[in-house]
Amino acid sequence: MNKRAKIFSGKFIAGLVIYVVLFLVVAGIGLGIFWKFIEAYELSRPQNAIAAYMDQLTVDQMCSGSDDLYAQVDSNLQTREQFNEVIRSAVTGELSYAKKSSESSDEKQVFVLRCGRSPIGSFTIVAGDKDKFGFRRWQIENSSFDFSHLMGEGIQV
Repeated sequence: MNKRAKIFSGKFIAGLVIYVVLFLVVAGIGLGIFWKFIEAYELSRPQNAIAAYMDQLTVDQMCSGSDDLYAQVDSNLQTREQFNEVIRSAVTGELSYAKKSSESSDEKQVFVLRCGRSPIGSFTIVAGDKDKFGFRRWQIENSSFDFSHLMGEGIQV
């Protein structure tokens, strides 16, 4: 038997197969843990909570969130439906948001909601509990709407 035949004997092939299988198992487990780590990191980004909030935000929610402003309106002059229609016509542009750095911290972030250039409200996101990797998911804590710029000057007759 020559040297080349001895190198590739059955014991060497069996050892190589065992080594490859163990390497693939360890690599698979490591990649699985890394995948879950990256997924937890992505879910902990504040942009995910903001995007989800902006996607579900509707004009009807804005109308129902402006009850305080409607209380200032004389209901003999403008019904609730007319009031809501004024808000709907004012919110025709694209909605955007801007972070209010003066009120934000590591645990909460405050954003101003805008329609065009007009501020129409604000919302706050807060960091939730830590997950198994130490990341925190952000959640919407509260939102408020302010359409007072639509109110005209009060007059008396």
